[in-house]
Amino acid sequence: MQSQSMAEPGFSFRRLVGVLAFAGFGISLLVHLSTFFGIHLQDTIPAVWLLHLGIFIVFIPMVFATQKLQHRKDFWRSFFSTMPKWTGILAKGLFVYAFLNFALFFVLSKGGVPERRDEKYVLHAHGQIIKELTREEYDWQQAYVLRGFSGHWMVFYLIPALYFFYSEKRASVR
Repeated sequence: MQSQSMAEPGFSFRRLVGVLAFAGFGISLLVHLSTFFGIHLQDTIPAVWLLHLGIFIVFIPMVFATQKLQHRKDFWRSFFSTMPKWTGILAKGLFVYAFLNFALFFVLSKGGVPERRDEKYVLHAHGQIIKELTREEYDWQQAYVLRGFSGHWMVFYLIPALYFFYSEKRASVR
């Protein structure tokens, strides 16, 4: 097996996007886990929200790379057909988790968003104050928001990571 240099087409863009996607997944997972322990990343590291933009850097190339599959009725089966079986199981499991996590986010946040107004902490929706919060409640509400987003970030990073790392390997072995 020959090693590939960055100048060769095989290393190229696929490998770079795959590495970025796995890194994004790992960081999103750490961010997500931090929300269960009361760690306030968005206060200490506001750049954490850049993960929201990063999904486009890895997801859009995957959309273009899978254009031939996009009009197939069995898109997801074809998508995972050249990958190890565990990748499909992991992706489906994470997708279900993200859906349940987002539903739980709505329940915990009561459909509102935490905000600091006039030296008070409040939960509001569309300008209407739902509830005045204590500092501790405010911190947890912020964690719920970050948890809601990071659950989706994990999915949108994992799918391209799996695609760019595993779809090519089994296809080239056949």
